[in-house]
Amino acid sequence: RVALGAVAGKLAAEGVTRLLVEGGGAVAAALLRADLIDRVHVFRAPLAIGGDGLPAIGALGLDRVADAPRFIRRAIGPADDDVAELYVRATA
Repeated sequence: RVALGAVAGKLAAEGVTRLLVEGGGAVAAALLRADLIDRVHVFRAPLAIGGDGLPAIGALGLDRVADAPRFIRRAIGPADDDVAELYVRATA
């Protein structure tokens, strides 16, 4: 495990202002808990996996739905047979 805030600070000090992170649900949840995500690209396939699949975002440890990170969809469109969506972090 790494201290994500410290890593983000070090990258920012080096001039890195954007970073693509592609990982599993645990990584996504850790970045959300650390408030380090401002944009999310989601690709959905036309199939149903159900409970046999892996979650895109792991547990966030929320006590209330009102505490959930909020995003606004800015774009949606086809990506071959899939659907691509772009979400940006809500500011308020």
